[in-house]
Amino acid sequence: MAWALPTSYTTSSLLSVSTELASFDDLQPGDAINNASWHVMLFKRWVEPGVSFEAYEERDYGSVANVYVWDAQLLKQRGYKPYQRNGL
Repeated sequence: MAWALPTSYTTSSLLSVSTELASFDDLQPGDAINNASWHVMLFKRWVEPGVSFEAYEERDYGSVANVYVWDAQLLKQRGYKPYQRNGL
């Protein structure tokens, strides 16, 4: 919804409307950090560049999204990858 797409997408179907970035270091506000089989969040900003960042995340279905701080290395280990919406 935050990407203003014409329909709702899942973590796996988001791959059809986005492009994987070369590195977490390339993340810009509004980009996605996605584990296609599990969960997605939106990048807000770096707290410590290359190390930790803030992301908008809805942790429970139907709840209000909040901002949480994440460790980039931890998410890489958990299979998350950075994506940008196509057409930006």
